[in-house]
Amino acid sequence: MQSVVYDIPQGNLNNSFINRVRRYTRKCSFCNNGGHNVARCDDATLQMFYDYLIHLKNETLSMNNYNRILSIQLVEQYIYNFCGQNEENIKIVKSVACRFCYSRINSLLQVSVNKIIRVYIQFLRSK
Repeated sequence: MQSVVYDIPQGNLNNSFINRVRRYTRKCSFCNNGGHNVARCDDATLQMFYDYLIHLKNETLSMNNYNRILSIQLVEQYIYNFCGQNEENIKIVKSVACRFCYSRINSLLQVSVNKIIRVYIQFLRSK
């Protein structure tokens, strides 16, 4: 068995790379504040939108005689219409999916919406 030896360069190149990494501070991709990421963001906008989605779930369920399939379709349609208004709304939806539904911020919009709907369906099953 042959052993592999790696030559690590010494000098300023290696030190400048380490110093650059050390100076990097984590910022939230939603609010741009330091010290946390989007999964731990406590911005009021995210909580308000998530609370509104829960309210919308309850409203669509009661309006449609507790037809779960129709309720899911209406909530999904609302989320896509909300995203179609501007780019900031897409950022809100993706951030809510990251914060509350275990998605990633760089996921496609469809993946983020599916994660939200999956959590929504779990809420329906728990009732």
